[in-house]
Amino acid sequence: MHYMLAVILIMIMYSFFLLYKIIKSNKPGGQIINISNIIKDASFVYLKKQFIVIWGFVIFFAILMFFGFSKTCTMGFLAGSLCSTMVCFFNMYVSVNANNRMLQSIIDNGLTGGFRIGILSGLSAGLYLTGLGLLLIVLSTMIICNKRIMLFLLGINVGVSLVCVFARLAGGIFTKG
Repeated sequence: MHYMLAVILIMIMYSFFLLYKIIKSNKPGGQIINISNIIKDASFVYLKKQFIVIWGFVIFFAILMFFGFSKTCTMGFLAGSLCSTMVCFFNMYVSVNANNRMLQSIIDNGLTGGFRIGILSGLSAGLYLTGLGLLLIVLSTMIICNKRIMLFLLGINVGVSLVCVFARLAGGIFTKG
């Protein structure tokens, strides 16, 4: 179990390393950076407002679950919702930083450079998503060692799904990495 935890942490750290490589590659200049900063600022303002609304629903459903279903399921629900929110913000950060670097890389190095940045950004977002999900599941199975684990995992599933669906319906392309 501890080896899995180590591998998962390496996955998450590698996703941050890939993000670092993206940010350090092909710094854009001039008009590209101006437009990119406007897009970055607008997308994060939108994402913050969206998640204020989403977390209103999350808290409402958590209260209903707490009193109507199970405390264990509620804790899993909140943990899953938090992880899904973290993935949305990370993927947004990767996306808005990779877009301008990809354009500058295409200008400097042709399509091959642009594809390289695109692959790195997709890999970074995917490793973070997978690593965070696996980390949540492995930690929950390490901490909760009895029959309540199924209720906790059910709560995780509902929390991740709720935030994902709301973010997808309300956010369109902004919440997808």
